[in-house]
Amino acid sequence: MVSLDRSGKGISMTMADVPTAVHIGADELPFVDLGDGSKLKVIQVKEAEGLWIVENVFRAGYEVQRHKHT
Repeated sequence: MVSLDRSGKGISMTMADVPTAVHIGADELPFVDLGDGSKLKVIQVKEAEGLWIVENVFRAGYEVQRHKHT
């Protein structure tokens, strides 16, 4: 049961209505070895928005081609 309280200041919920949430910190997520000595960690994905947040650790001497971030 979800309803506005009479003061209009908030909502009331039963425990059955409270959504389950899981928080995983970036430090708890694993890196994936890309096979060339580099590693990648996916932090967050919002597929509908086309948003990918990743952390890369590149091998020594790795060169990235010219590219743009939009």
